[in-house]
Amino acid sequence: MVDNLDRVRGRGINPTGGKRLSRGGVAPGKRRFTPEQAKKAFIEFLAAGYNVAASVERTGRSRKAYEYWRKNDPEFKARVDVIMSTRKVDTNTREEKRLEAREMGFAAWRLKYLGQVTFPHHMQWIDLLEGKDPRDLHPSQVYEQGRRNKLVINCPPNHGKTTVVTMDYVTYLICTNPAVKIAIISKTSDMAEDMVYGVKTRLTHSDHADLIRDFAPEGGFLATADEWSANRIRLASADRDPSDKDPTLQGLGLGSQVYGKRLDRVFVDDAVDGENAAGWQKQMRWLQVEVSSRPGASGVVCIIGTRISPADLYWQLRNPENFQSGKSPWTYLSQPAVLDDSGERDDWVTLWPRATTSWYSDHDDCWCDTDDCRHGDKDGLFPRWDGLHIGGVKDDLDANVWLQAYMQKEVGGNAAFPSYGITAATNNGRVPGRIGGLYSVPDDVYVIGAVDPATTGFAGLLVGAVQQGTGKRFIYDAWNVKHPTPEELKDRIKAITLEYGVNEWRIEKTGLLTMFTQDFELNQWLNVRGVRLKEHYTGKNKWDVNFGVASMSPLFGRWQDMEDGTQKQIMEPLIELPRIHNDGLRALKQQLTIWTPELDPKKTPCDMVMALWFFENGAREKAKVVGITGQRRFSGLVSPQERAKAAVINLSDYRVA
Repeated sequence: MVDNLDRVRGRGINPTGGKRLSRGGVAPGKRRFTPEQAKKAFIEFLAAGYNVAASVERTGRSRKAYEYWRKNDPEFKARVDVIMSTRKVDTNTREEKRLEAREMGFAAWRLKYLGQVTFPHHMQWIDLLEGKDPRDLHPSQVYEQGRRNKLVINCPPNHGKTTVVTMDYVTYLICTNPAVKIAIISKTSDMAEDMVYGVKTRLTHSDHADLIRDFAPEGGFLATADEWSANRIRLASADRDPSDKDPTLQGLGLGSQVYGKRLDRVFVDDAVDGENAAGWQKQMRWLQVEVSSRPGASGVVCIIGTRISPADLYWQLRNPENFQSGKSPWTYLSQPAVLDDSGERDDWVTLWPRATTSWYSDHDDCWCDTDDCRHGDKDGLFPRWDGLHIGGVKDDLDANVWLQAYMQKEVGGNAAFPSYGITAATNNGRVPGRIGGLYSVPDDVYVIGAVDPATTGFAGLLVGAVQQGTGKRFIYDAWNVKHPTPEELKDRIKAITLEYGVNEWRIEKTGLLTMFTQDFELNQWLNVRGVRLKEHYTGKNKWDVNFGVASMSPLFGRWQDMEDGTQKQIMEPLIELPRIHNDGLRALKQQLTIWTPELDPKKTPCDMVMALWFFENGAREKAKVVGITGQRRFSGLVSPQERAKAAVINLSDYRVA
């Protein structure tokens, strides 16, 4: 038996009888033990002072292997019991309680130690967290299976996600495996600290004396912890690998530094709200670079929250266009507050109809004033979000807020360009470019290029056409150029002109960005080729409902919201986008999806939307002229030259001085 802990930590244990299987200590995964060698190594690690979890990890086996050895190898069990009987902080009783807790499962453990009932929609979360398909799925729910360790869950407000998942389930994980490493992430560090505080309360409060007795080290979790701060817990070394300095639990604000090299569980709880929903690109990058790689193949990242906007982080994680494989790796579950609203509200099937507590309290009454809500039913349960109560919430909300936050429907909300409209306007049979592949742009078109110039950040370039006679718009292609030089933009304008036969360029003129519209060489180059260059001055009119950016919304069709949350098309789109096949078009689509009149362009890129608006102003002028002169009728005595000179004016456009 090993009696020198330093030997274990520094030089390594060799249970193979002399031949070292790898160099450099005993880090997990460095050796390949046979079952008998693994059991021998486990005994030596345990005797040297490591706890069960750390000893199992260092043999390259799982807890299930340890439990199998105890059950089927009496000699192994006896040797472990002898060692554990001499330990003050990790007794056989505690290990047996951990094993018992894992066998009973979270719901039974939560009822026994926290006194809380876990309802069916809560168990769907736990199923996903434990690598299972969610039970009892209703047809109105959306379940998209991706990887088992990448989870996105949308649920309505006030349905228990923080209490059940981020506090109670995290407490369960710590009690059953003190060596676990968990991160709780919320929008701000203060919010994450509140969640960590909830876990610490469960580990220390006298209301949970049974939990402390069965799972805490001698002296309690707090007294023996190596660290116990507002946002971090590091349990006693005897409960973990003594050489491991990573925290057991840490609370972080979205975008903060993550401590430690490895995480077993990451819970991202309500990290998105109305203030930061448009920043999904930065959020996704942080999750991919700083968070998702740390759990590895065996860990789990769970992002759970309420839908906020049409193109928030939850939606973007499901969007296959954001992944090189063309498929989202994330498993997704939606939980609408109302699963079936057929009939009267008393007949509604809801996600969480009953709970163990009443809306009534010593200081508050429920507006429903029903005996059922006041006294409970025969099973001792009270209405929670049944048809009556959730219907009251619906009555007080805007239709889009209800459909999005409570029903997880894809709605436009305040967005001027809802995703379903953009999808309807996209012709996947036409590829970007002049030729177009199987589907091409008609020949009788007027080609317009548009530029939202910038030499810092991104510049947006777009080329499209308006069809004479119908006024239909076609976008050929788009480019989102990072930090371009003036010469680079000029070269692109010239190349696009030659390739697409541009008839007119619309370029923004505002502040310092006059370098292109006043560039003599560029103007001369365009004039020689008969290309018109028109300045676009962006002022307050971009917010105008009739003439500003939002006025482009009808280009993507007109839609009617149906009672079931779907949208019915009542007018075809007047614009056609090609297949979203490159970064420029992808940026255009993404910016359209999140654009709202309240958007701050200093914080959220909108250069492609602005380029489209410049293009649309040119298209409107051309379509208006075509539409009016197309109604003119000439006699056979009028020559073609005279016809070309003729024009029709709209008197309503002129005012008498």
